[in-house]
Amino acid sequence: MASMYNTDVDNLKQMLGGNTDMLKDDLKMKKAIDFLVEESKTI
Repeated sequence: MASMYNTDVDNLKQMLGGNTDMLKDDLKMKKAIDFLVEESKTI
């Protein structure tokens, strides 16, 4: 994500206001959904 904004990790954390837990939860949810879609089978 830091590379998307052309910044370093510490600067990105500062931009997020230190609220990285919510971002981590969102990324976990996205990965879980992507996995389920990838592994799903059509009926």
